[in-house]
Amino acid sequence: MNALKANPLSVNLRELAMHYYALGERMVNLVEDAEDELVDTLSDTFTKRTIEIADHAVNPKGALGEGAEFLNGLEESERQIFRAAHDSAKLMKNWRAEKK
Repeated sequence: MNALKANPLSVNLRELAMHYYALGERMVNLVEDAEDELVDTLSDTFTKRTIEIADHAVNPKGALGEGAEFLNGLEESERQIFRAAHDSAKLMKNWRAEKK
């Protein structure tokens, strides 16, 4: 939790749990005392990481270097977001090329 609060982009969530957010959701339902803090941390983490994921999905250069390490640390739902954003960007690029 402390690492996520400090910099959510630097944490390899996949290493912690393949379905990190689903695990977090279950923990919220089990641990009443930490509920607000846990929800806030998970929400902030998801928001900040999703912005970064979208950037990497539409910017191929972002997946090089340090970006590759970040992408390797995505948990499963984040990987689905990356695939959807990447596929959408690719389809948009193809559509623009067709319209020219």
